[in-house]
Amino acid sequence: MTENPPRNFASTVTIEKQEQRPAKPQRVHRTTEDPLALVITRLLGAFWILDGILQFQPASFTHTFVTTVLFPNLQGQPAIISSLLNIGITNFSDHILVANLFAGVVQLSVGSVLLLARKGSIKRAALYISVVWSAGIWVVGEGLGNVFTGAATFYTGAPGSVLLYLILAVFLLYPRKLKLWKLPIAAGALFLFGALLQVLPTFWSSSGIQSVFQTTASDPIAPIASPSMSLVAAASSAPVLTNLTLVALLVAIGGLLIFKPGRTVALGAALFLLLVWWLCQDLGQIQTFPGGTATDPNSAPILILFLVPLFLGFRAIRPKYSSAAYGQQVTGV
Repeated sequence: MTENPPRNFASTVTIEKQEQRPAKPQRVHRTTEDPLALVITRLLGAFWILDGILQFQPASFTHTFVTTVLFPNLQGQPAIISSLLNIGITNFSDHILVANLFAGVVQLSVGSVLLLARKGSIKRAALYISVVWSAGIWVVGEGLGNVFTGAATFYTGAPGSVLLYLILAVFLLYPRKLKLWKLPIAAGALFLFGALLQVLPTFWSSSGIQSVFQTTASDPIAPIASPSMSLVAAASSAPVLTNLTLVALLVAIGGLLIFKPGRTVALGAALFLLLVWWLCQDLGQIQTFPGGTATDPNSAPILILFLVPLFLGFRAIRPKYSSAAYGQQVTGV
């Protein structure tokens, strides 16, 4: 008879304990919203709401809006763009009450969803609507930022505030391909594009360089207009030096945002943009509310949103909220 080998008592107990030990729960992969995306989405929503409120100013329902906001975009445009703008402006003018009411409702709706909605699917739908709307308004309402006229300048709003809304929306919709922490780099590219616009022949003449500050200089509120009036006088006496300075500022800030991004650079860029907003963009003329025709605060405040990743410290955000660290899928909105 063959005897079974004696079993090791200690190993038997260990095996039994391992069999009784409850299995570890598997890590659950759940989707969370990137806090950086949440901040930018809500700020973007606030701007859309502001635009919607401005759209409901009484003058916007009259032909004053057409003559002061839309018709000026026709000046200096190539023939094909001018024809396209004429079609849009004519249709808007023929149905100005309904068209303006629709525009205000769309902007308020998009802004409210982006600011208040919790479901990502609803916010994504609002962002898609904003992309389509922004593209249409950039063409008809802003004349493609007037970049094809030879007289567009970064300092007065080119390439157009609504185009910046569109860029932000696309970044929020496709965060895997367009990382939000790269928004400052996009801002730097816009600064450099502004420098290219500023070197066009228009701005080396006395009258051309004065146009950079003329909008604010014409403001009836003396404390707002006074510094720009002084800049108009200085620019007219030294147009080449003034324009060289304006170009150099855009190149320097754009280069820093692309190659040396950081909070200090972001702070400097934001302060510069606030000065541009005051001295060149007349605060978007929102101070004329409710008797004006301003439709948005102009481009400078919107461009500051591109700097939010630097203010929040994007270098810390990337590893902290990575899927590898938490077993979670991080999305935009």
